[in-house]
Amino acid sequence: MRRAGEAFEKMVGKEIQLLNRNAVLHKRSLKDLLAEKGPVAITKDKDGYVFDKQALKKAAEKYPEHKHGDIMLPAYFYVDPEVPNQCYIRDELDAGFLKKIVEGLEGYKFKKGTMWLSKAVANKVMREYPTLFQYFYLP
Repeated sequence: MRRAGEAFEKMVGKEIQLLNRNAVLHKRSLKDLLAEKGPVAITKDKDGYVFDKQALKKAAEKYPEHKHGDIMLPAYFYVDPEVPNQCYIRDELDAGFLKKIVEGLEGYKFKKGTMWLSKAVANKVMREYPTLFQYFYLP
């Protein structure tokens, strides 16, 4: 039975790698992305991750300009398979950015290194601000 469990874990690990292949390797600052005509970052699989310029501008209007150089995008929603229907942000700056640009998140708190939210809320955010956030799947 031990071998079957190891094979399953290996298979799950491969699936998670596939899910994360589009994750950006080196995040870019909002300030730098706004300065480019076609803002892009490189993913783990060496593809270009093209940022939605309109979403960047929309976020920039709601986020203090003096902090544009601090926020690194895309921000990650971490998905833990042990916690269904929820995800979390583990960077306090990202959590503050999210709360500043999206109305109705005032009740969400950053505690003990995380801010939890439902995947339904995360999906809404990703529709409203395409490319500014990514899911990152944990093993």
